[in-house]
Amino acid sequence: MQKPIVHLIYGFLGSGKTTFAKKLAAETNAIRFSLDDWTIKDHGAVPPAEGFNELVAQTNKKLMAAATDALIKGNDIILDHGFWSRKSRDEIRQWAQKHHAVSKLYFLSCAEDIARARVRYRTETMPEGALFISDKSFTELKERFEPLGADEEHILITTN
Repeated sequence: MQKPIVHLIYGFLGSGKTTFAKKLAAETNAIRFSLDDWTIKDHGAVPPAEGFNELVAQTNKKLMAAATDALIKGNDIILDHGFWSRKSRDEIRQWAQKHHAVSKLYFLSCAEDIARARVRYRTETMPEGALFISDKSFTELKERFEPLGADEEHILITTN
């Protein structure tokens, strides 16, 4: 029996993670779990800045419970999270292994000026499924984005 696959989507704001994840879901029949989608469902497109990390952590806990259930049932899943920290990537790889799944990491790479322009446009137009992200937040969040380690196998997807 083939092990289920956990597809991890890694990339910064505006790199095209969700667009890629949706395409991957259509091509593979994997179930897509988007932290942004679940956050918007729980807290709206402009969640409060105060306590935002706690709100997202609560939402992620619910999302991961559903993802675990899908994985246990043998489904391939896509985690459209960003995985900005090495710790978060390591934890998910261990989680996949614990549930007898194979993990596959995709790195969506995009020039910063293009990514910033995409985020500005998305924030100005606020299409369905978009979270509000100010230009200031884009700059501040960039500091939290950790590069992949040399030992992290991945598939590079350039989205410029």
